[in-house]
Amino acid sequence: MALIVPVGFYFIGAFGKKLIRESHPGDGFFKMSDWYLAPDAALANLGVGIAECVDLVARFNPELHNGRIRATLVFIAASFMVYLFTLAVHKHYERSGVVTWKKCVWLLGCTNGLSFATMFVFLLAIKGV
Repeated sequence: MALIVPVGFYFIGAFGKKLIRESHPGDGFFKMSDWYLAPDAALANLGVGIAECVDLVARFNPELHNGRIRATLVFIAASFMVYLFTLAVHKHYERSGVVTWKKCVWLLGCTNGLSFATMFVFLLAIKGV
């Protein structure tokens, strides 16, 4: 369930992007840009990390939570770096409307993959899911 809910929200985000963008008759139902979800995923990761850290600090027990708090802080820092990297890649590749394989690899593969991998590592390593 811990993996299904965030991934479900990412798909909802893609549908939301489809609904708010201007569409033309020849565009098709989805465009590639609807699936550029890495900035949203990176921000969601930051939010989850901060919420987890606040929760751990609120019920702090030095014997149980000391390593988890450090790991969560590392996750927050990594998520922030992933967010900055994602913004840099998006700024570089999204300026043209032309879809190329290089653009798809960077925006769909690398940035989406990095943001989603960060979320999966958090869920598996820190949350223990």
